[in-house]
Amino acid sequence: MTMHIARAIKAPLSGLACAATLMLGVASFSTPASATVQASASITTTQPTVTRAQAASASVAASRVTAPACIEREVNKKQKIAWITNTCGKTRKVKVVINNGPDTYCRTLKNHERIYHRWPFGSYDRTVNC
Repeated sequence: MTMHIARAIKAPLSGLACAATLMLGVASFSTPASATVQASASITTTQPTVTRAQAASASVAASRVTAPACIEREVNKKQKIAWITNTCGKTRKVKVVINNGPDTYCRTLKNHERIYHRWPFGSYDRTVNC
């Protein structure tokens, strides 16, 4: 019985097979050698509980992704000006992010609307959804 357990632990197993082998090894170790052992491994997964605050911060983080390509950007780094044009076919909300400088607030752009943002210092980073 001991050889079986040692051999099962030495075998290179991963994930579910390893957990099942260890469970079988423990079950067979705790029972007498004359008894037959029937063990089954069942793994259950539980969904983590998400609070409203976590869900809100997740939606905020998801909305901070880079705006799609239909939000066109023209950036003049020397003059520190960015022209943003919506060609998505529908209204979009975007924000211009400036490294070490002032970002814009969340701007609503209708289809084919164009805005610009000028910043005094820092450098253009990206345009994000908001």
